[in-house]
Amino acid sequence: MSLNRILSYMDVDQLVYYVLLLFLFVLPINQYLSVRILVVATFISLIPGLKKNNLNEFISRSWDIFLYLLVLGLGIIYSSDKQTAWRTLETSFSLLALPIISYRFKDFDRDRVNTIFFIFSLGILAASLLCLINAIVCYVINGHNSQVFFFYDFTEIIGSHPTYLAYYLIFAITYGLYAINYEKIKLPVWVISSVILFYFSILLLTGGQTAFVSLLFVFSFFILKYLLGDKVNVSKTSIGLVVFMLVTILYVNSGGQSERDQILNDSWDRFELWRSGIFANSNFFLGVGTGDYKLVLNEYFRENGREFYAQESLNSHNQFIQIFFSNGFIGLIAISVLILRPLYLAFRNNDQMGILMIFPFLIYGMTEVFLGRYQGVVFFALLHQVLVSFYLFSTASIQIKNV
Repeated sequence: MSLNRILSYMDVDQLVYYVLLLFLFVLPINQYLSVRILVVATFISLIPGLKKNNLNEFISRSWDIFLYLLVLGLGIIYSSDKQTAWRTLETSFSLLALPIISYRFKDFDRDRVNTIFFIFSLGILAASLLCLINAIVCYVINGHNSQVFFFYDFTEIIGSHPTYLAYYLIFAITYGLYAINYEKIKLPVWVISSVILFYFSILLLTGGQTAFVSLLFVFSFFILKYLLGDKVNVSKTSIGLVVFMLVTILYVNSGGQSERDQILNDSWDRFELWRSGIFANSNFFLGVGTGDYKLVLNEYFRENGREFYAQESLNSHNQFIQIFFSNGFIGLIAISVLILRPLYLAFRNNDQMGILMIFPFLIYGMTEVFLGRYQGVVFFALLHQVLVSFYLFSTASIQIKNV
């Protein structure tokens, strides 16, 4: 019996949805496995004869993603290092995979959004517990070496860059605070509050000083909402959590150069990397090419006495400078549209959750090339596609009701 016939007896949309939820749970825990689950979900979504939605709806959800991928694709043409160029496109696979998967769902209401975010948060919780348990075991075995609780050593067991785990944790904290105030979550408030504090404790171990800037924006939102008179919606519990975490951040970062600071200090001067990314670009409109950014930047480092940067093959550590360097001004336009579109839709729909989820990427982009790693690409692709699909579905529902 053919696969197409087997799937014809099943609710394929529901199957895709369950595979997607499995992917979201595994994503923070194991990158290798999550990629393969994502491929499976995408494959099922593309089986001929099972599509229900129309092409116009697919394009309306994802045209900004296609624009960004088109710019990367054009950058391959004038790249001398084709292998690196294709690897860059491969890293960006999830930008295309998640729109294809979400295309299966005709309805994208708030319940679906909450389910997706809840499962992803559970995966983050599982990954955090795994890292903590492993660190405790290593601490006992390795003669009480406290370094196992920080940064790369802490996240080694899940194969994740600590910065991206920190970004996941910021999302989970944000969603938890928002859920306490604005969502009807069946879990008791004390359970959600306890989990938020656990996420925050793990963030202190994995996030450097620049990672906390995004969280400060989230804290400012809830504090201002409360101070400006929204005491009905903003609970005292969430404000208490925010104040506690804010004071803790200020205390941790106000002390001397502790052992933690020495390990996690990511506030070193990145100006030289930013400047190099700008001045090494030989073509303002097109950039040096999707695959040539490493070659050109390392050569620039060596010519300007930055041999260590070249040996480490560092990027510009700024998403906007990096895309300008590799794909020029057209790349800068493409990524601006990619980030600002869901943010604009969030403002237009007066959706505070969407603003809180997407706005931090503007901050992430100032200190990291978050679309340069799978963990960052898939994280952005997830939030982008879920929120855009939700806003378009909400708009369509309102139009139907008004007819």
